[in-house]
Amino acid sequence: MKRLLGRKAKLYYNSATYESPTWVQITTRDTLAVGLTKTTEDVTGDDSNGEVWEQTILTARSLEFEAFQNDDNTDMADLDALKAAFEADTPIEFAVADGPIATVGTKYRRLPDLLLHEAGEGYDVKGVSKLKIVAKPGPSANAPSTVTVSA
Repeated sequence: MKRLLGRKAKLYYNSATYESPTWVQITTRDTLAVGLTKTTEDVTGDDSNGEVWEQTILTARSLEFEAFQNDDNTDMADLDALKAAFEADTPIEFAVADGPIATVGTKYRRLPDLLLHEAGEGYDVKGVSKLKIVAKPGPSANAPSTVTVSA
């Protein structure tokens, strides 16, 4: 059965390491789009006897989302961390979950080492401020993966 997440999708970023993640929810997220693709890589080794070996690898193509910004700039630590990562060209790992990420049974997609390519602010006619983030893959030793939280 196909699962439609819509507004129930939760977006997190990892504020620690890949091996021992600390997930921080981006609570003001509005829109969200995750693009995945597969690429074929040459993995031919010295012992291939002239044969070309290839492996198909799942990669994150992009992650795009918008998040509301508070008028009074309170409780914006999550978005401030993303803006700082954008300015410093620091890769960030994201997770898109179908529920609270620490709950048994929750499934989430890990998207490691994404570089923020766009961090633009926009304002609509009602005065609502949004931050638009576009993240694309950077160099990484870790491929995207799907995780189911277990006990």
